[in-house]
Amino acid sequence: MTSKILIDLFDFHQVYGYFFGSMVLGLMCQLMARLVEEPSTLFMIPGIIPFVPGGLAYDATLKLMLNRINEPLSIMFQITLLSGAIAAGLLFADYLFKIIKWRQV
Repeated sequence: MTSKILIDLFDFHQVYGYFFGSMVLGLMCQLMARLVEEPSTLFMIPGIIPFVPGGLAYDATLKLMLNRINEPLSIMFQITLLSGAIAAGLLFADYLFKIIKWRQV
């Protein structure tokens, strides 16, 4: 939802929206993991499923099968950027939470 608000309302680029959305997801997962005393991946996996660009991957595969060579390459590059933004946002949130936790000790 955070990524959708940033992309639609504030006219962010899709990669930035996915990055900040996954960063908020990562921070919330870390917070919930501390409150419930469970691993953060327990909350992270169900939350990350809506972020996965599966529709784009389907379109790229379909266009590749139809022998349209140029179109799938740009879509695959976009998929790579979005997946990298999701991973970077989750990693950044994890490190940010560890820094905050370290300073409190």
